[in-house]
Amino acid sequence: MRTNANTASRRRLKDTISTSTIIQTEYRHVDGTKHVNATVKTHCGQEEFYLRLSADLGHYIGDAHVPLHTTANYNGQFTGQIGIHALWETHVYETSRPYWTGQRIEAVYISDIREWVWSRIMSSNANVEEVLRMEKAVRERVGAPDVWGYRTRGRTLSLIPTPGFCEEYNDSLDGMVEERFYMAAEGIASVWYSAWVDAGAPNLEHDLIKPKKRNLMNELVHFLRARLQNQKEHVEEDLISH
Repeated sequence: MRTNANTASRRRLKDTISTSTIIQTEYRHVDGTKHVNATVKTHCGQEEFYLRLSADLGHYIGDAHVPLHTTANYNGQFTGQIGIHALWETHVYETSRPYWTGQRIEAVYISDIREWVWSRIMSSNANVEEVLRMEKAVRERVGAPDVWGYRTRGRTLSLIPTPGFCEEYNDSLDGMVEERFYMAAEGIASVWYSAWVDAGAPNLEHDLIKPKKRNLMNELVHFLRARLQNQKEHVEEDLISH
């Protein structure tokens, strides 16, 4: 039993190591200014460069919160459940999202990004068995909704999971998709904020905001400034330690 447990543990680590490496590499790019100076310079389109890196980092952080991104059986190909990846990640979301009540998220400083990344990946991986098991249970239940149906999007007719099946599957997961969604949003905000703090909390308003121009970079700057105001004491302590 101990040998089987160790083997399973090693397999799980192998499945998740790639995701962890990608996230940490992207993070080092975003907070890398601390190794050069404490000001984000804007020459040669530098603002677009940092915005693009932030978007990439956000993408991978979001991915880390999806259980099927942490297993070799990412699309049910080993268990006869082909299509479950899109079912969980897209179709259940689209079906259930209008009924979510919404949650307030708050960005917090992450002192150990490596530990945080692994904790999020492992918490996702802990849900893999339930994601697979409940899909099979709902699909094989007597009187269950049809699994597949046609839906028109624009001029495209696609064969996708039916709303009825998505709703029953979502209910069987007890709100897992919604929970992971908001965890991902909080994670993205926190990692962005932490990268900015680790870069020396540069004055982005001075360097990046264009007067009377509203764009995505402006939104990011205003977000960071709001976090600085709410956690000013923490930022000052962090800067002193750097």
